[in-house]
Amino acid sequence: MAPIYEKARKLLQSLPKSSAFRFVYFGDSWFDWGTTRADAVTRFQIFLGALETAARQTPKPLFILIGGDVVFSGTQQQFQYVTQKISQFMDTSKIPVFIAPGNHERTGPTGPLNLYRKYISAQLNYRIDVPRLRVVMLNDIGPSSALSSSDYASYYGFEQSGNALPFLKESLRTTPAGSKAVVVMHVPPRTGTWTRTNGTTFTLKQEDGFSLSKPKNRDFMNTLSANRNKMQKVLVGHVHTYATSTIHGIPYVLEGQGGAVIGSNSIVLFTVNNGIVSSPKRIPIKRSNKTPSKVFVGQSTLPNP
Repeated sequence: MAPIYEKARKLLQSLPKSSAFRFVYFGDSWFDWGTTRADAVTRFQIFLGALETAARQTPKPLFILIGGDVVFSGTQQQFQYVTQKISQFMDTSKIPVFIAPGNHERTGPTGPLNLYRKYISAQLNYRIDVPRLRVVMLNDIGPSSALSSSDYASYYGFEQSGNALPFLKESLRTTPAGSKAVVVMHVPPRTGTWTRTNGTTFTLKQEDGFSLSKPKNRDFMNTLSANRNKMQKVLVGHVHTYATSTIHGIPYVLEGQGGAVIGSNSIVLFTVNNGIVSSPKRIPIKRSNKTPSKVFVGQSTLPNP
């Protein structure tokens, strides 16, 4: 089977489009995994519920973006099952789903991204063009190959993430005249102050974001700043909360409540008019009533009665 990106791309091409549309973003689901069977079933229902909640919006979104960590430990069985469910959703809803790589897409904490490339997208960086808007999906979790160190968080950012930074620069340079841009990536930069919906603020811990002490990470930030007139939003995950920030004049939205943490789960809806992306509208996920035929409990794959 071709990577799910190919199906999503062809579906998007087939849909009628205008410069006024909506899209949904969420991240960090750990689909159908848990330390107990009950938690695995709950995460299955939260993930499908996120897709179903998105599809119930009126008018429905043109596409759905997921900021990584759709699976937990990157096994072939997990990728096969989640892409099967996403494919079925796209068939019924006619809403394409695009997924950026997260650290949990590695096969094991330090493993390669081979199975992400097989089942999700052969390219770790790609772009989605719709009227007056370019969405740039980026890998910022490190190389496609297995990591040589167990300190996988030290790979976050753009120092060792292959051609992600050149791809971003080229994507922004070639953004069509009159169009704006949104960047989607898993790990946020470790800078600035983030604000929760209740008004409390926080800063990111070391393992929650990539350091700006590294040259390519600073280059990434400078690239966004130099294109501030095009940049509408940077959408990130990795941290299992919902928060917003403005960094170097650019709005960031952190949505990591797609199921990894059970409770207060949400998606974010955006409205686009002539390339201008609205403020985020956070929508609680209504869990699906579907049940999985299998669950991933710890390191095991078990049939689900």
